[in-house]
Amino acid sequence: MALAIGNADRAIASCQLPNWTRKENLFMNNNTSSNDRRIKPMPFWEKYTLTVGEASSYFHIGEKKLREIIEENPTADFILMSGKRIMIKRTRFEQFLDRKNWI
Repeated sequence: MALAIGNADRAIASCQLPNWTRKENLFMNNNTSSNDRRIKPMPFWEKYTLTVGEASSYFHIGEKKLREIIEENPTADFILMSGKRIMIKRTRFEQFLDRKNWI
């Protein structure tokens, strides 16, 4: 009897979950090989938009100062709202900073 239970345990243990239920496949990019399925984070300098925190790190400007700049320029072309989230268009904000002597 113990042998039958042992075989059942092995059969249950050998069952594999379908691919779509595995945690590592939740963030799968279909264009990648089977060895490299996770989406890798994109570096700041390749992103089109940055969050305020990312822009703060990238431009070496404090988050508080960035929020002040956004508040002073609500119609600026470098601001993109995603719901309530403020996104900064990186290249346009670079152009904005190039036109400034101080911030």
